[in-house]
Amino acid sequence: TAGGLLLAASVTTWWASEAARSAVPRAPLWWAGGLLAGVFLLDTQTPLGVAIGVAYVPLVFASLRYRRPRVTYLFAALVTALILIGHIASPPGESAAHGALINRALAIAAVWITAATLALYLRAMIAIESGKEQLELALEGGRLGLWDWNVTTGRVEYSSAWCAMVGYRQDELRPDFSTWERLLHPDDLPVAQRRALDYVGGRVDDYDSVFRMRHRNGEWR
Repeated sequence: TAGGLLLAASVTTWWASEAARSAVPRAPLWWAGGLLAGVFLLDTQTPLGVAIGVAYVPLVFASLRYRRPRVTYLFAALVTALILIGHIASPPGESAAHGALINRALAIAAVWITAATLALYLRAMIAIESGKEQLELALEGGRLGLWDWNVTTGRVEYSSAWCAMVGYRQDELRPDFSTWERLLHPDDLPVAQRRALDYVGGRVDDYDSVFRMRHRNGEWR
């Protein structure tokens, strides 16, 4: 039984390692391998019965570096294999054998619950980033600029298309409200400011304003 378990765990370890490498060919795996090896060595020196299996659970978070749900599950498979091998390689302890097995089973369950949670998080982040990219492409194709003003912090996110309209790159403009005020035509500034404040204060339902802005070349557009 122990030999079969060791063989199955070894095959799983090899498969997960190779699959992870093919899934993220450009991402360095040595640092994650170092973490896994460190916990595994600690495991093999810890007597059975000690709940060392829980130390493997945080290692699944290392998969967040690769930002792919598939890699998260591959990490979980690799960690599961190491937990099984660690059970075989660890020195005997004072607790009963079934107690050690229960500890390992709970650790494996925690690993996969963590992996499933992280995979859901990564899928949500990927969907949000994809939506932002599609919106950016639509705005650029329609020659539309987008700016998002956080009234609480004063931070303003200007889209690359918005920045291009006034002749700048996105990294050349400060992401705050003063950038908008600085580029606004002096004659249009009071009305534009008042309408923005009316909208933020809830005195109007929509913000609609026409104003001129200074292009990088000095022209007013």
